[in-house]
Amino acid sequence: MTALPTLDTVLDRTRALLPALTQRIAETQESRRIPAATIRDFQKAGVFKVNQPKRHGGYELDYGAQVFVAGEIGRACASSAWIATVVASHHWVCGLFPAEAQDDIWAKDPDAIVCSAYAHESARAVPERNGYRLSGHWHFASGIDSADWVILLALVAQDNGPPRRTTVLVPRADFEIVDTWRSTGLRGTGTNDVIVRDAFVPGWRELDFPAANSGKAPGTTANTNPIYRLPMMGVGPFTVVGPVTGVAESALDLYVRQTGGRLGILSDKQLGEHANLQLRVAESGAEIECANLLLRADLADVNRRARADEPIPQDVQLRYKRNVAYAALLCRRATDRLVMAMGVTGQREDNPIQLKFRDLNALASHGVMAWDQNALPFGRHAFGIDLPSPYR
Repeated sequence: MTALPTLDTVLDRTRALLPALTQRIAETQESRRIPAATIRDFQKAGVFKVNQPKRHGGYELDYGAQVFVAGEIGRACASSAWIATVVASHHWVCGLFPAEAQDDIWAKDPDAIVCSAYAHESARAVPERNGYRLSGHWHFASGIDSADWVILLALVAQDNGPPRRTTVLVPRADFEIVDTWRSTGLRGTGTNDVIVRDAFVPGWRELDFPAANSGKAPGTTANTNPIYRLPMMGVGPFTVVGPVTGVAESALDLYVRQTGGRLGILSDKQLGEHANLQLRVAESGAEIECANLLLRADLADVNRRARADEPIPQDVQLRYKRNVAYAALLCRRATDRLVMAMGVTGQREDNPIQLKFRDLNALASHGVMAWDQNALPFGRHAFGIDLPSPYR
């Protein structure tokens, strides 16, 4: 029996792709989606399989493998890194769905790709015999042009109270893609809209939030690896944070290469000899390293708890959320400082560091990385003040 790849193996394969990903940046930006060649490269390297169930061709590596892989890819292309981490994370989420749903996705094609969309204009699911009748319009489905399946938020009407929120899996034949993604940052992610018109979803393709967060999701019957007992909402913020460190590291490298040997306009000194710029490089480098250490420490804690079958208490989940947002804040500060220190040169559209700047700010604006949104619940809990939903 052939041994499954380790994380180091996948990381080595990923690093080998970086030159090609860099060469495709212009194509990725122009087309506003990830090139088919990049998707094929990711499939061949096993990027999407790091947390996919073994019984369907995955590697079942420790949770967070997608974070480290995306960090490497972020050094070349932030949009590609975003797709790498969200798709790999979706394949972990699919491992929580009932085994029949996983079979639907991967039994015929272990390389099938799953995307998701939760933000919506409408997401109506009407109970029908053995399933639901689904219709709606969803926003922000990253990578949807490459997807074979999509996880969608669905609202099921209740006799009393607000609709019940759940998630369902829908195949490519049952959804339409609406080309809406035009963004200054993460432009190449193809984060378009999805429309479903009166599609039937069988009951085994549903995963509701209580089950996903219980540690006993339906998929754990077939997938016994402890990563599938982790609460989806508790570790979910790690889904998208991976690219931030790689993008910031590459911005720092670009800054040093572009600035160090240049002569100042009013001086014969090379810019790298100026103490104020040396301090900026030192501070930005420290911030990026701190972000990396913070994420690695928390992911080690996640996996330790998973292996010990130890619940993740609310205060720890809030700490994870805070630290993910803080890691993004550190990397954004590090990059912003460098770009601003370049003056007009850093604002040129043809300067690759400007793309890093826009991508990093787009990353940090995501809800799970927005500092105020994730810091306040931690502080509120620390003072013993009740938390509003969805933190209860």
